[in-house]
Amino acid sequence: MADFHVGGIEDAAWEFDVIEPTVNHALRFPSELLGGLDYGSRFCDSTLKSSVLPLLGHSEHIEVLEVGGGTGSFAHSFRERARVSGHSLGYHIIDLSPALRESQRRILSDVKPAVTHIAQDATELDLPGCTFDLIIANEVVADFPVAMVERQQPSENSPTFGGEGATYLERYGLSVDDAPSRFYVNAGVFRFLERAWKHLSSGGTLVISEYGTETRYPVESFHLNHAEFSIHFGHLAEGARKIGFECRLETLREFLSIDDRVPVLNGREEHVRCLNHVFEKYGANLPFALFSEREFQTNFEELAARIELGPIRFLPARRNFHYGPNIDDFLVLIASKPLR
Repeated sequence: MADFHVGGIEDAAWEFDVIEPTVNHALRFPSELLGGLDYGSRFCDSTLKSSVLPLLGHSEHIEVLEVGGGTGSFAHSFRERARVSGHSLGYHIIDLSPALRESQRRILSDVKPAVTHIAQDATELDLPGCTFDLIIANEVVADFPVAMVERQQPSENSPTFGGEGATYLERYGLSVDDAPSRFYVNAGVFRFLERAWKHLSSGGTLVISEYGTETRYPVESFHLNHAEFSIHFGHLAEGARKIGFECRLETLREFLSIDDRVPVLNGREEHVRCLNHVFEKYGANLPFALFSEREFQTNFEELAARIELGPIRFLPARRNFHYGPNIDDFLVLIASKPLR
């Protein structure tokens, strides 16, 4: 996966428009689902409060590290929302992809003070002398490596589990009573947790959002140009507590207060592409994004009626027939380092 991020991404927009749409990318514009905010702005509101970041009441300035910055839209919205809300931030992004770092620099070129860009593998995070008050890993840890574990025939002198992932079971006391004979553990995420702990200030918080469940073992999710693995958030919470974090899990829908009752445009990437192909002939552009029915009608209803394009259908977002991933597949781990 490190090799993919270094050399496999050529066009940042295309990567997230078509190949790997994320919730952030789908909601990068102000959205009715988020009360009129975009994803990065709502994430800022949900994160910069004392129930998530305990040191807010003890520090006027917050140093933020974003892990895997995507196109840079998240950082831009997060920074601007923080500024408007009266928060002073220092912002840093760690990313392996040259194409994504270039996109981030372009989108964040107007941000002051300037964002710091770091080319490093987050599972090997090592920034001597640097600590952060908030570390955000939004829709990135599924890219981290996994390790296989195999159940062995029980005997007096041999362990119950073998394979390169077995060491993580013992180190973090992971619950595996329901484990199949062969399974993966999110090894790279555990390595990242350890390094995040070392780089967090006292009272600092790590926020991880990704797709997965509390109980299901990692499974491979194939995209057009690389593979990822879902996250076993139950194991992550156990590992985080073993390291020393105080943590809790929330659904992404709860964390961001996403209103999934809102009717949205039906269809995934190929549908948006087809609609845009037609619209471009009439001088209009339909971005790859998740549009509510009201937003679509505001921007495109007149054109759609004029060219007699139809039927165009809308369903509540909770029906999961829209651009971008299923929101209910995502969880958020909030892990805080005790304030001392």
